[in-house]
Amino acid sequence: MRRAQKESGCMSGGFDPYYQWMGIAPDEQPPNHYRLLGIRLLESNPDVIQNAADARMIHLRTFQSGPHSLHSQKLLNEVAAAAQCLLIASQKKSYDQQLRSSLALAQQTANPPPQPLVSPPLAAATPVARPLPVATPLAAPLPAKTPPAESQPSFTAGTSRRVARKNNPLVAMSIVVAVCGVGLIGGLVVWGYGFQSNPTGELAEAPQKTTMLPTPPSPPNLPPNLPSTTSTTTPSTPPAGEQPPPTVPSSDPSEASVDGSTSPETGPLPPPDPTSSTPVVAPFKYLSELPKVIQNAYEEPGLVVRVQGVDSPHGFMHHPHSDSITVCNVALDGTYQWLTGAAVFNDTATKDARTPAIMSIYGDGNLLFQSLPVSKARPIQPFAVQIAGVKKLVLKVDCPGSFSYCHTAWFSPMLSVAPNSPNVELARLLEGKNYPAPRPVVAAPKWFGLHAPKQGISATQLNPARPMYLIELEHVDFAAYNDGPKRVVSLKGKRSAHGIFMHPNNKSDARIVYRLDRKFHTFTGAVGISDKLDDRAFSDQTFSILGDGKELWKSRPHRAISSSQDFQVNVSGVDLLELRVDCHGSSGKAHAVWYAPHVSPLDDRSNAELAQIYPQYQPLEQGPNERSLADLANPNARPVDRLPPPSTEALAKARELLHEVLATEFAAAKTAEKKMKLVDDLLEIGSLPDQAVADQFAVLVEALERSFTFEQFSRAESELLRRYNTPLLTERLTGLKSCVTQARPDHVTKFAESILRAVDDAEQSQAYELAVEFSDVGQSLGKKTGERKLTSIFVERSQRSGRLQVAHRDCAPLLESMASNSLDDAGKFKCGQYLALVRSDWPAALPLLALGKDDPSIAKAVLKDIAAPTAPDDIIALADSWWQLSEQATELSQEGYRKRAIHWYLKAKEAGVRGLGLEKATQRTSTTLGDWLAEWRPNSPEVLFAKQVVGRYRTYHIDIDRPGAKRHREQLITISPSNEVLNEQGQHFGIWRQEGANLRIEFAEESFGFALMQITKNRVLQGRHLQKHDGRLRGYEMIPE
Repeated sequence: MRRAQKESGCMSGGFDPYYQWMGIAPDEQPPNHYRLLGIRLLESNPDVIQNAADARMIHLRTFQSGPHSLHSQKLLNEVAAAAQCLLIASQKKSYDQQLRSSLALAQQTANPPPQPLVSPPLAAATPVARPLPVATPLAAPLPAKTPPAESQPSFTAGTSRRVARKNNPLVAMSIVVAVCGVGLIGGLVVWGYGFQSNPTGELAEAPQKTTMLPTPPSPPNLPPNLPSTTSTTTPSTPPAGEQPPPTVPSSDPSEASVDGSTSPETGPLPPPDPTSSTPVVAPFKYLSELPKVIQNAYEEPGLVVRVQGVDSPHGFMHHPHSDSITVCNVALDGTYQWLTGAAVFNDTATKDARTPAIMSIYGDGNLLFQSLPVSKARPIQPFAVQIAGVKKLVLKVDCPGSFSYCHTAWFSPMLSVAPNSPNVELARLLEGKNYPAPRPVVAAPKWFGLHAPKQGISATQLNPARPMYLIELEHVDFAAYNDGPKRVVSLKGKRSAHGIFMHPNNKSDARIVYRLDRKFHTFTGAVGISDKLDDRAFSDQTFSILGDGKELWKSRPHRAISSSQDFQVNVSGVDLLELRVDCHGSSGKAHAVWYAPHVSPLDDRSNAELAQIYPQYQPLEQGPNERSLADLANPNARPVDRLPPPSTEALAKARELLHEVLATEFAAAKTAEKKMKLVDDLLEIGSLPDQAVADQFAVLVEALERSFTFEQFSRAESELLRRYNTPLLTERLTGLKSCVTQARPDHVTKFAESILRAVDDAEQSQAYELAVEFSDVGQSLGKKTGERKLTSIFVERSQRSGRLQVAHRDCAPLLESMASNSLDDAGKFKCGQYLALVRSDWPAALPLLALGKDDPSIAKAVLKDIAAPTAPDDIIALADSWWQLSEQATELSQEGYRKRAIHWYLKAKEAGVRGLGLEKATQRTSTTLGDWLAEWRPNSPEVLFAKQVVGRYRTYHIDIDRPGAKRHREQLITISPSNEVLNEQGQHFGIWRQEGANLRIEFAEESFGFALMQITKNRVLQGRHLQKHDGRLRGYEMIPE
């Protein structure tokens, strides 16, 4: 017996980490959670549990670099799972109940009550349910009947007494009698188990005191028309630790055995005829029992999955790579009707996923299920989908960012023929929990292949075409070292969520082809080597753009990670657009990226993401209703390049559905952390492709209005204004008011610029009251950050909006009278002034201004403007006329006249003006009109912070976890104005950014982690450096040279 215990407790090579590292003897293995943590049984103090778990993990980490590192990692995972179970009240309660039952049963079997030599008739036995398995065995073989404790002889460990007992004939006779008794009782028990059953079809056991556990409920979230079930049909493969029960007849035809060998009417059936053409189909089967082909996974899938302490022997891990998609292909024969299970986050992850993944299920190319982002905060998402007739099943995991701790898994995916077949493993997981139904699939897009998963829609479906990033279109061909185009890239310290990553092979090329369907005009973007590398590529990489096989653009060779190059290409009439990367040698570290590749049907190079590193691509600021008055005569004058917003009715239904699906998340969003998490989830859902317009619009608007930080507001605002043709004034005001209380010094400038854009849009939409409210938010921003100058700027802007409101109120009756042709020339002249100087609608205003006779200077300039001169000198003279009028005008009219003057100065430069005229035009066009932050910007918190930190530093570190450790001198680094960190050799070492009042450095080598520093006296930076490869926290200091 001792030998068996020793063998079961020890691992490979006789090494027992439980015993040698943690003092858990072999007879205590496998340990329960309390023994594993070294605390008293059923301990209820969470601080004691947490401290014990921390101590265990610190102790076990000391063995990670030794010869038994795998054992160390295994025990670390077990300790983390045990701590998680005991620190969550609901899980601890369930575990303690099972543990009490297990201990009571173990004690009963160790000290059984006296029983008669002849067991009572088994037919009269009371049926009991088989208890669920827990960490320790719930049942043990019936012990042999032993004499009472007081009658047993007491021996010490002496050798002579053992020899005496061995040679005693009375002892030998008692042993023989005891063995015969055990054999008789064991035979009766086996006969009762094997041949007796009760009318309910349950197994009859010998009467003993056994704790009844509740029957697992049926899988939730089945379609409404399907009946629920509480059947306890045993799966074809029993859970780990259980023996398969013997086959018994059943009174329910649906409970026939898996192999079809029994029948309630005829008893045992003959074996199936091998020559029969009708196959025998199991009523259910787990996906783990079928052949699977998994592509682009980070590691081989494990068979056992554990979630919240509940195991799924038939689940499997599905871990994706960073910025990529992994798929699992399963071939079916169309027999099964339903697939049940859950998309889960495995307990093996000691931390939350850095980037939550989206898990989806496709059947013959149709989307059947799609999860919300899977993470520790949302670890369980059950599903029940109909797969009738499906021949190809695809399980997909999409990780849009870092794969760190992205331990996604499929919990007990089970195929079934009947709709009421219970998924026992899933029922155990969901017992006592209330989970909402899975998010309904609002569209059924096709899954466009498996080797290189295609994303987006076909250009042929765009009518009319709109500006969009290439990654939003489906590609028709892809060939590269990597399995598919990753969409999140980084270049020069800036991240693009719509980029394309392509890794060529040695002395070869990588390519991706899109069909534009001749609907686009301008193609913009940038190319370069990803800044995620710690060194340059092994060989030069050249980027090319081809249209219908003809080369349209070619880059210079790129090799260094700081090297990049922008492009603007005319793709008018191009059907097939090919992006190619040529590798001229070794492909080592050939991490080629296309940054924000964007196509537009207009002659417009606006590209918001590209403007992060190349400001000349910044979209022009203009209100969505800028020409609303002039377009009354020609409503189709302005091209439609964005989608119209959904109708009020459709939007109301979409928002109602959203609140129904995410009711739990909305109700739980009480703390700051949960509010941020909710908005992040909404933004993730809103960015998913192939959604109904109303659904996507509703999700993004909800994220906009609930924004907790300015980053969240900015993401939601940019997505909405890019996709939909609506100013969203009320929604933007709600979002800005929501996040202004969380304003940080490193976002003040962008926050203020966003408010000013909203003020401009409100004024262009003639919503002057909203413009004043936006300015009030700007004043709150200035007070929150202590920027008095910023506060005064928004006070002035609020006063200007008030004056515009008065001008609009005065001119509105005149505009109505002019529409009915009942207005005199003087009234029309005033309308012209309003349209030109307030609305900037000069095409509609010039004919009205020509009717004015009171001011000859204005009439003269108007007549020249209507004549539209083409000679450079004449254009300069016209521009000078408007500029002179601006110098004599009131404050409200001055900006309007100067805008018109600058318009003609630019025309003069295009016409080829030379000499003094060119210098004057250049000087006056450089004037920043409408930039209310021009005077404040040089003293903004971001600029002042950069002035403080830019420079050359000597770095030092100290091991703060080692008492008495000395400070170690490290290398010189340079903090550059372009947010780049350089080493002593001038090479890329990382990127820096302002984070509140602190400096954050993200090192290029991912294992180096990051440093968070504070500015102290004499510009010395002090803080902490967290290394990712070992999780150590070190003191870090930077002293300026």
